Amino acid sequence: MLSVFDNCKSDEQKMLQDQLRNKNSNLRRLRSILEQIDVTGTGAIHVDGLNSLLFDTMVTDVLDDMEMDTSEVAGIFKLLDVDDSGYVNIDELLITMFRLHAQTQGVDLPSLLHESRKVGCHLMNATKASEDGVSDVKKSSVPN
Repeated sequence: MLSVFDNCKSDEQKMLQDQLRNKNSNLRRLRSILEQIDVTGTGAIHVDGLNSLLFDTMVTDVLDDMEMDTSEVAGIFKLLDVDDSGYVNIDELLITMFRLHAQTQGVDLPSLLHESRKVGCHLMNATKASEDGVSDVKKSSVPN
């Protein structure tokens, strides 16, 4: 025989499963929409394409279901575009949106992600510069 506590726990688990299914459904719908503006077929979208979508009622409806607004999505896009190319990978955008939506408290994930990617870009640039410097030293030390 199930106790009242067990029934409540079971109901809570069902509710969480339903919420996860709804989130996954919304993410699939949003992925399908975003893939339509991936004109290059690379899995990335341009900021102009995203900005035009943010006024589409189908997109705003999905975002409403996810309890997000267009300014949050635009902000996430900007944070992910660390190289200022104007392009962001669709998967990265959706994963970050999902994580942000799932987050209820704690670390500011978008800012942390942005700073982490910036550090990664600076590290890659510094590595490239040092490799170029070593190459120049090798070239100048070779006798003619």
